[in-house]
Amino acid sequence: MMMVSETSSFLQPLAFTLLPIFLILLYRWYSSATTTNKTPSPPSPPKLPFIGNLHQVGLHPHRSFQALSQRHGPLMLLHFGSVPVLVVSSAEAAREIMKAHDLTFSNRPKSTIVEKLLYNYNDVTFAPYGEYWRQDMFAAGTDTSSTFLEWAMTELLRHPRVMKKLQKEVRGIVGSKTYGPTEDDLVKMHYLKAVIKETLRLHPPLPLLVPRLSTQDVEINGYNIKAKTQVMINAWHIGRDPKVYDKPEDFEPERFLNSEIDYKGTDFQLIPFGAGRRMCPGIPFAMAINEIALASVVHKYDWELPSGASGQDLDMTESTGLSIHRKNPLKAVAIPYSC
Repeated sequence: MMMVSETSSFLQPLAFTLLPIFLILLYRWYSSATTTNKTPSPPSPPKLPFIGNLHQVGLHPHRSFQALSQRHGPLMLLHFGSVPVLVVSSAEAAREIMKAHDLTFSNRPKSTIVEKLLYNYNDVTFAPYGEYWRQDMFAAGTDTSSTFLEWAMTELLRHPRVMKKLQKEVRGIVGSKTYGPTEDDLVKMHYLKAVIKETLRLHPPLPLLVPRLSTQDVEINGYNIKAKTQVMINAWHIGRDPKVYDKPEDFEPERFLNSEIDYKGTDFQLIPFGAGRRMCPGIPFAMAINEIALASVVHKYDWELPSGASGQDLDMTESTGLSIHRKNPLKAVAIPYSC
């Protein structure tokens, strides 16, 4: 009798300990069983405790996300620690986010670090929609232009045929004007515009568009996206999607000749500046600079690489960071052109 009593006194505390655990597991099983018919979440690669998928981001997130999306699809759910992050890698999905559900995704995610760096969200990129967001356009346009011109000249030096064709168009329209191309001249330069679009396709200033935040639960392409999910759109991957572009890794401006595709936010296969309410406000200023600057440098000068190097010898390594710059500065020799 004493042994039975001792056994009973031992099992009672154990039962009280295990019962709550059993009830929790039963509740979770019942909850998952009753939600199997609901809209599923996007596919997600395996994650680690505490850090989630942060170990898979790498130094060049746009390239890492491209590799992951090729396995998991154009809508992919990652976790940065405990923060859910939706990575968008197709023009169709980007259209759903930035057009069909633009209002739902019009906010920017906040973090303590960003708040300190950007003066309490007064920077144009992260500011809530309002006066600050409308004002800070000059800096955005200037940075975009410097990045664009760096890559445009890189591609032209790597592709002499394109350089000569562009110079022929610009010089044929501008002629011997000492002051260079005018705004009226630029309207006639169709190949120049094609070169600009092709450069932006391969080298968008921000490969990952500035993150958005879902303000409510929403269904996108058959998947349930929960409120407070951060959204990152891989514009770099979309511009190189073989389902959209033939030979997507090749620099071929001709693909945009006689094409209505533009970078102004209505054609989601080319969104270097985003689209919708949060589209980059500095586009008109930036592109005016880009057109004049590129037309001027190819009109006034012939270009070659130092020491007789070939364009194919150019190092195309990208720097790390939010925007894509060349890791090593471009060095080229300008030779004055005379008619």
